[in-house]
Amino acid sequence: MLQFVYLGQVVQLMVVNEAWDMIELEDLIRKISPVRNDAAHFRIVPIKQLRSCQAACEELKTLLSANGLAAG
Repeated sequence: MLQFVYLGQVVQLMVVNEAWDMIELEDLIRKISPVRNDAAHFRIVPIKQLRSCQAACEELKTLLSANGLAAG
C-alpha cells in the first residue's frame, strides 16, 4: 500500500490514528503470515522467526484489544 503514496501522505497517515493502526497491522501480519504458512504446511520454522511471530501475535492481541476487537 505504501508504495503508492507520497512522503507527505505517509506523514498524514501517521497522524491519523486509524491509519496508523492499519500500518501497524500490516507490519504485524508480515511477521505472522510466513510462520503461519510454514507451520500450516508442516515446514520447520526457525526459533528466531517463531519468537518474532509470537511477539507480533502479542502485539496484535494488544492492538485488537485497544480497539475493542479482541475476543473475550
